[in-house]
Amino acid sequence: PRLVALDTAIEADEPRLEEAALRAILRAVEDAPARTELGEAAAALEMRLGRHTGAEKRLESMAEGAGPRAIALLSEAKRAQGNVDGARAVLEAGFLRFDADPILLVERGFVSLAASEPEQAKTAWRQVMEAHGPVPGAFAHLAALTLQHGDAGTGTWMVDMALAAGDLPPPTLRQALHVCAALEPDGIHRATRISKLGRALTERVPQDARAHLITARALNQMGDRDTALFHLDRAEELAPNTPLGAEAQRGRFSVEHPDASAEIESLLRAANEAREVDLGTIALRAHKFALLYEDLWTPHLAMGVAEARGGRARSAAKAFENATRCAPGCVAAWVELSRARVALGDVEGGIVAAERAQTLDPESLPVMAVSAEAYLAAQRHDEAASMVRRALEHDGTNQAFRALRDRIDESRIGAERPLARLFGALRRWRER
Repeated sequence: PRLVALDTAIEADEPRLEEAALRAILRAVEDAPARTELGEAAAALEMRLGRHTGAEKRLESMAEGAGPRAIALLSEAKRAQGNVDGARAVLEAGFLRFDADPILLVERGFVSLAASEPEQAKTAWRQVMEAHGPVPGAFAHLAALTLQHGDAGTGTWMVDMALAAGDLPPPTLRQALHVCAALEPDGIHRATRISKLGRALTERVPQDARAHLITARALNQMGDRDTALFHLDRAEELAPNTPLGAEAQRGRFSVEHPDASAEIESLLRAANEAREVDLGTIALRAHKFALLYEDLWTPHLAMGVAEARGGRARSAAKAFENATRCAPGCVAAWVELSRARVALGDVEGGIVAAERAQTLDPESLPVMAVSAEAYLAAQRHDEAASMVRRALEHDGTNQAFRALRDRIDESRIGAERPLARLFGALRRWRER
């Protein structure tokens, strides 16, 4: 049956299973060559396995009776091989037969993106949703593009549509929640919308820790303290020893102790920004809160930052170690601990802390920076250079990373000079 064939193509997640599914479908195609849905399923699996040319040939052989799904797959196969003009031609021919078909419009968005035309992609996906509501494929891709471009107007339109639609699949609810949290202006109106989406999502997917955290923040802003605490507890329980778990701990404290939380957050900002003459006072105040709330990571981090900026690396390292004890998923604490340990001459300890931060947030620029510094201190130049190269791929204009790259190059040359002198002396001795 059509649904069984297509479900097989969609649900196989491992190459071994995909290969087995493809063999089964190809046997079915031989038995029933007129069943176009089987050919579509075979082509879809070939695409998943990276066999774009084979999928293209199969779909072209079906072109005469092809429906919108097969046409979209053929466009995708051509697009995957870099033939954007060919993909566009296939789609335009399809629109002559299936005017404004949602499957074809979703693929048109991808073709527009491949042609570096993001606005045309947005238009195609909006067109789908205006005609058919929050179609999951169009919604997901438009949400990603909207977040990437920071397009608040489109984001609000999408959230309006999601709230009006009622029963939505969890991925669509999750995308609407993230768009609302990221792009709408702070305030009660935004909090109300987030809480509606978040509650709907957490009811459907109770194990979504990020949704619990986002929902809790909105509920706290709305004054619903008890329900906010429930969601924060769930987030901590679901994501222990992670950055999300650390943020849930921070959020729970802000709900339970709002005044103390506000002062600690103020100290954390001041520790990073204050004049050197004020750092001792800030460290003392943070230390007071660290004694009062010894299992909360934020006062330990504030104390450590103030001590580090004041040149007291040993005290700073101890504070950062306490922060990581309270919240093993706190990336900032591991980053600062790495820096403090390197300053104390404990380069290997600095590398351990940096690599712990890498496991928690491998795409973080501060993590890449501190890792490169630790590797450089250990003269592990290849690893240091690799970190800086990755960072510059994210932000090629960052002057600090460019300067760090130059320092790594200079250190590498300096490390190689003694070896070069030694080999030169050996060569001259042999030539005597």
